[in-house]
Amino acid sequence: MAEMGAPGRRPDFVLSTDEFDLLWSELGLPPVPYPLQVPSTGRTLGERARLVTEVYRGLAERGLATGRRLDARLEAMLTLLAGPEVALDAVGHIGYPVRALAAAAGRTGVLAVLAGGEVWMTEIAPSTLVGEIVGVFPAGCPGSEPVPPEVTRSAGGQIGAFTGERVSTVVTWFDTPGGRYLLVPGPEGVTFTATGPGDLARRVAGLLDRSPGKIHTARM
Repeated sequence: MAEMGAPGRRPDFVLSTDEFDLLWSELGLPPVPYPLQVPSTGRTLGERARLVTEVYRGLAERGLATGRRLDARLEAMLTLLAGPEVALDAVGHIGYPVRALAAAAGRTGVLAVLAGGEVWMTEIAPSTLVGEIVGVFPAGCPGSEPVPPEVTRSAGGQIGAFTGERVSTVVTWFDTPGGRYLLVPGPEGVTFTATGPGDLARRVAGLLDRSPGKIHTARM
């Protein structure tokens, strides 16, 4: 998976989707938040128990566990993802599917990115949630011409927010050979608006000021 977020920054932790699934269950956390759901591994309890043993062995070899005691920072990040005070979630396609969650509670934040069979986790400042979630996707230049219905969409995504409950509005955009456009709903339907990185970030920041609706935990 290509680097995401701040240029040149490496994630603090990288887990396979199987490791993520098994550790989440081992920690007894509530259901995995949208959009980080991964397939469950192991068909039986016995098989899952065997896989958990293998996971801890592999983590120990990477210095991320001692016996069955998980690295404290890694456990704290997983726990925060399970119960944030505020979060921004994203799903998109940039040549391959990518999902991400930027979550914060108190003075701590985590960016988790799911793509290519791995979950990358990085500690972030709560004040940087908007920039971090927008930075998961490549910067796009504003579109320069009207968008015909048959235009080729090379990439795109959708960002939503959780502020104790799910915010009902989302920010949706797509990239074309001519640039990036926002989909803006209105009383007469959806319009396409040319947008750059700053515009997208401002739209996403606006989600945190919206009245919350119902929390979204379903797949997309």
